[in-house]
Amino acid sequence: MIWVWLLSTSKELRSLVRDGFEVNSALIREMSLKQDDLIDTIDEALEEVVSEVQGLRSDLKGRTEERLQRIESDVVEIKARMKS
Repeated sequence: MIWVWLLSTSKELRSLVRDGFEVNSALIREMSLKQDDLIDTIDEALEEVVSEVQGLRSDLKGRTEERLQRIESDVVEIKARMKS
């Protein structure tokens, strides 16, 4: 009698474990897909931030060069006035 009960319990236990693994596998697949979506979103945001920073650096460089040219021009003008 005990052997029959143990065999029955063993089959139930195996079934429960198998079902648990199937549920966990499905949850892991779902989480993996969500993680992939999140990674894609982060990558897109990163590309946007990098692009924005590059644009700002380019603007800053252009303005700095303009200011430097104006300063050089002013220096040349001051030197010319000092000579005359």
